[in-house]
Amino acid sequence: MGGYETQVVAALDGSTLPQPTKVVCLVGNYHAHAIEMGGTPPQRVTYFLKPTTALAHSGQRLLVPRHLGVLHHEVELAVMVGTTLRDASEATAGASVIGAGVLIDLSARELQRAAKAQGRPWAQAKGFDGAAPLSPLVRGLALEHLHHLELRLWVDGALRQRGRTAAMLNPVAKVLADISASMTLVAGDIVSTGTPAGVGPLPPDAHLLAQLVAPPSDRADTSAPEQLPLDQETLLGVILTSVEVHLGTRGP
Repeated sequence: MGGYETQVVAALDGSTLPQPTKVVCLVGNYHAHAIEMGGTPPQRVTYFLKPTTALAHSGQRLLVPRHLGVLHHEVELAVMVGTTLRDASEATAGASVIGAGVLIDLSARELQRAAKAQGRPWAQAKGFDGAAPLSPLVRGLALEHLHHLELRLWVDGALRQRGRTAAMLNPVAKVLADISASMTLVAGDIVSTGTPAGVGPLPPDAHLLAQLVAPPSDRADTSAPEQLPLDQETLLGVILTSVEVHLGTRGP
């Protein structure tokens, strides 16, 4: 299945969630990632949209159109808002979060780069069917807890990306408030808060596993670097939720 129908966003505890009208994704919210992409972090919260048809659930096989070329992976913390936010304060925005999960932002990088070079929109490179695999959402996490988590991405059994949410340049409450200053967020909308460094290309038949992890309290050091070692001997903590998908291709 290629994500051709809107997927139901699920809660890990089985409770009912409102369904999103859009997926808002941040750009350059981690310093080292902005540098590895050849730029600098934006001066203010910057974002793009994915349609809800880009969402995919765990266990899904994603048949990606062949003409999109090589995909790149980006692992991100995603949150769902539970109330309408319009010109919201940071306090109101933070209090609106009703769930958190891990999202894989799949990107047709060469298509994106070509569109940027020509000054054209690059929605096709980010919004294709299945471009946003999302885990079941964890409910009840304190807002502060969201900034003491690890993001991990495995590709074909190898750890390829690992970073800390504490390294976000703009915390969740500010992100939501800034978005709401120009775009109304409604209950169920998903906001994906950007990726730490370590993104890279994927083989066309890759098996992906992304995890949102609560590290041991003595390892939640907010002064540690954004990008963590890919040494599996240091992988401690509790896996809160995860999403696992298999890539495939379709078309000429």
